[in-house]
Amino acid sequence: MMFSIFITSQLYAQEEEDFDNPRMMVKLSPLSLIDIFDNPSLRLGSEINVYKNVSLEIEAGTYFKDIYVHKLNGEGYLFKPSIKLYTYKGTDERSDKCMSYLSLEYMNKFQRYNVKDSISINGYDYQKKYQLRRKVDAFSLKAGTVYIFKKRFVLEFYGGVGIRFSSTKSDISQIELDNIIPEFDESTPDTYAKNIGNCSSINMILGIKVGYVLFE
Repeated sequence: MMFSIFITSQLYAQEEEDFDNPRMMVKLSPLSLIDIFDNPSLRLGSEINVYKNVSLEIEAGTYFKDIYVHKLNGEGYLFKPSIKLYTYKGTDERSDKCMSYLSLEYMNKFQRYNVKDSISINGYDYQKKYQLRRKVDAFSLKAGTVYIFKKRFVLEFYGGVGIRFSSTKSDISQIELDNIIPEFDESTPDTYAKNIGNCSSINMILGIKVGYVLFE
């Protein structure tokens, strides 16, 4: 899946060309506004061409505290710098320019949110809402394709894979944590959202961006 969009762009491209990369593009990640897994967030980015086919992109975002799916009252930030190497540039029947790239991306993310559990201690059952604080660092390899329409409007598809390291802390006591009642758990269906401690996992990436060319 990682390279599917990259390969598809090669099949559809009509003619390879050698043109200059846009000097600067600004972008928005629309799918983050309706993210049902990580909670909705606003993510804006800027890509600057630094040398021939090499560009630097920086994306920053903030989570909406009052709009949540299963991380209650979540808030936080996200920061993602990446370096891109454009390996193909051409034209096709759908756009003025078509550019495919490979990139290395680093992500730093912090979230603070609440979850709720049912707890039983010495025969006394009660519900408790408690706060989790999670820090995530991830390193990923991405592939994608950028389409430019009417010399200004940008549409980007990308996918990737990498590794993520997370550290989660909570204000719940160890006694309460050990006595959570799983069968009456009314918290998030995403069990990852409630994992406390340090862990590593595969980081899968798939998305789109829309944008505008500020400087050609």
